[in-house]
Amino acid sequence: MMYSVSSAGVERYSNYTGYSDTFRWAGNHNDKTQRDSWGRHLTEVLAIDAVRFQRSFNQFRPGLIQRELNKAYCGFLSETTSPAHLPAVATGNWGCGAFGGDLHLKGLIQLMAAAHSKRDVLYITFGNQKLCNDLAHIHQFLQDSELAVGDLWGLILQYRTHLMQNPRTSLTVCDFILQLFDTDSQEQNTPSSPTSREASNEQLNRIDSLQTLEIPKFSLDTSN
Repeated sequence: MMYSVSSAGVERYSNYTGYSDTFRWAGNHNDKTQRDSWGRHLTEVLAIDAVRFQRSFNQFRPGLIQRELNKAYCGFLSETTSPAHLPAVATGNWGCGAFGGDLHLKGLIQLMAAAHSKRDVLYITFGNQKLCNDLAHIHQFLQDSELAVGDLWGLILQYRTHLMQNPRTSLTVCDFILQLFDTDSQEQNTPSSPTSREASNEQLNRIDSLQTLEIPKFSLDTSN
């Protein structure tokens, strides 16, 4: 089973420092967030379960990518409120700690879900400046290239093939995509468009594979 659970009116009680293994309680917190007409804090917390991976390669299996993609989409989507009136999704390294998720893959999955649900995104990398730079670069590239969700799906599957052939590769999935298009542009003078949309139509069930990868506002924060 897979779950995306949203809780409205959440109140914060504690201050903290650190992240993951360095997380520490740092005293009580006085939550001054505004309230709605029912007296609830104008805060919504989204909890999405993640798959735990013993072997990093396994998370690039199409069925598992689709599982994470559908969960993120269900969590980000609102069927009752116009996207123009929804707050940004503040997210980060979902499932990338003890569960062994790949930072760059999970970032791309969340970008795909946010693009289709038309949600602004604040992506918090918790002090990882390289990840911040990588996601900013790949996001700009995807928008400039006018790629669709199905195109990115196909590129991720191409990276899986690369991993199978080069299990010790140092390339991240973002590096691979950028390098692939750079090679194409050098050979043909213009970036080639991936021919993945027909295949992606069979793979994606809840997300429109032709939805362009545009996010209204995409911001990155390296705060701890």
